This record gives sequence, C-alpha cells and structure tokens, in this order.
Amino acid sequence: MVKFFNVENQSNINIIEKKDKEKEKEAYFPKLVAAFTAGSFLGWLWETILSYFQFGEFYSRVGVLYGPLNPIYGFGLILMILVLKPMKRWYVQFLVGSIIGGGFEYTAWALSRLVLHSSTWNYQSPFIITIGETEYTLFKWAYWGGTSLFHSLFWGLLGLVSIKFIYPTISKAVDSVPSDFRNYINTIVTIFLSIDIFLTCVALLRQMTRETCSNNGLYCIESNYITNWLDLHYPDSRLKEIFQNLKKYD
Repeated sequence: MVKFFNVENQSNINIIEKKDKEKEKEAYFPKLVAAFTAGSFLGWLWETILSYFQFGEFYSRVGVLYGPLNPIYGFGLILMILVLKPMKRWYVQFLVGSIIGGGFEYTAWALSRLVLHSSTWNYQSPFIITIGETEYTLFKWAYWGGTSLFHSLFWGLLGLVSIKFIYPTISKAVDSVPSDFRNYINTIVTIFLSIDIFLTCVALLRQMTRETCSNNGLYCIESNYITNWLDLHYPDSRLKEIFQNLKKYD
C-alpha cells in the first residue's frame, strides 16, 4: 500500500505549531508573575489563618509594606514551577520539592537575619512535656530555626499541588486574556511588586540603622532627603503595626 505525503498540509501544521510555541513563550513571563502574585497571596492567607489557631485571633502575616502578600511563598512557588515542572513522577516531585523548599526557606531566613537583623519566623518545637519539675522538648532535632522537617514536607506537598493544580489553573487563566491587555496588566503588576519589595527592604534597613544609632546613644537624624523621607513615612511604630510578627536579632 502506497501512502502519499502531503507536503502542504505538513507545512501548515509546522506553521501552526510554531505560532503556538511563540504564543506560549510570550505568555511565559506573565504566567510566572501571576504565579508569584497568587503564591504570595495564598501564603499570606495561610499564615494569617494559622495565626488564629496558634494565638486565638487573627494576625496579619504580610511580608511587604503594601498588599496582603507574603513574597516568600511567591518566590517558593516560582522555584517549584521551574524545578519540578520537567519531572514526571509525583514522588520525585515531592522529595525534590521538600528539599529545595526547605532549603529556600532556611536560606531566606538566614539572609534576613544577616542583612536586616530581623526575621518574621523562627521555628521551635511546640511539643513540650513536663515530667516532675523538668520540661522536655520533643522533636527538637527536627526544628532548625529557619525551617523544620515538618515545614520541609509541607513544601513538598505544596510543590505537588502547585504543579498539578495551581500552575495549570493560572496558565489557562492567563492564556484566556487577550495578549495586549495581558501585557498591560503584567507590566503594572511587575512594577508594583518590584517597588513594593524594594521599598520594604529599604524601610527595614533604615529601621535597623535607627536602632543601631539608638543603641549607641546617638540621635539618628541625617540631612539626606531619602533617609528623612523614610523616617517620616515609615517610622518604627508603623513598621511594627505592619509586620506584627517581626523579631529582631543582634
């Protein structure tokens, strides 16, 4: 039996596939921005709900000056997508997600303490029992300050959920938006997030400088327009109100 190969049809198929790849490439960055935003919001929501079960009332667990966002989860979600997406087996995704998620969280915690002398989390074992007059901490070996065995496993689970459900949903939503409008929104969101994160870091660094001056008995007012502007708009009282779980370290 002789089969005839239609060159024209194959050429049309190649053109369509090429256009689809170009569209997918064009939408890739907007998808990552959308995933970062969604991850940051869901992370803030999760931490805020968790605070109710820990303390009996809701505490805002934001990680930036403006918006209900916790960027640690946003960056974590992006990392999960980039690393886990090419993998096929779910248990490999879970294991790798646990390792890179826990490692990322610990690194972010260590850098926060090193650069800003502060952190919004420090995991210690909550499993404490008292025998007689002596207190014993259980699973102390599983808690490492910046992360823990249990939080690392949670990151692995988050990685699976991200790859199987969150990212595909975001991807479809972004694809459904007209490209011009999508690029317009993506530009606005990217600029806002960049300014928000940058301003947060600068405000916290300035707070650290003020505390250093105060601890050394100095009056920390400088003739620099930027530092004076930061002191005026982001004093310690306002930062304490925004970052309710921020802890300082020497």
